[in-house]
Amino acid sequence: MFDLLFTVFPAVSVIFKLGFEPTEACFYELTAEQYEEAWRQGQDRGMTLYMILSPQGKTQPGEVVVVSEAEKASLFKAAEVIELYCHKSGKVFDDYGSKLRFVANLLPPVFAKDTDFKPPYLSVVG
Repeated sequence: MFDLLFTVFPAVSVIFKLGFEPTEACFYELTAEQYEEAWRQGQDRGMTLYMILSPQGKTQPGEVVVVSEAEKASLFKAAEVIELYCHKSGKVFDDYGSKLRFVANLLPPVFAKDTDFKPPYLSVVG
């Protein structure tokens, strides 16, 4: 349960924020120069670090998202949770964005807050 609350659920939020499906092809280990910069910024020298490069990723120009090996594993576990919700629904989805929109409506709004996948605000009239 600890793993789910403190590593997987935050990773679900990252997937919503970046709008990407984590696959091995999205992760590239940092170059020697990038490691030097990461170490200057206080990263642990004993960690393997990856940048996320995804065709559907939503980052700012010049922004590089860097994750540790543990964070990468959490993103894969979060993707499994998303797939589980989608599989249990029995629905067919056109793309990963459709899956994210569907799951965003099932989870508490905090997970998709300030993303393209946030559930619509509903107000009851009457």
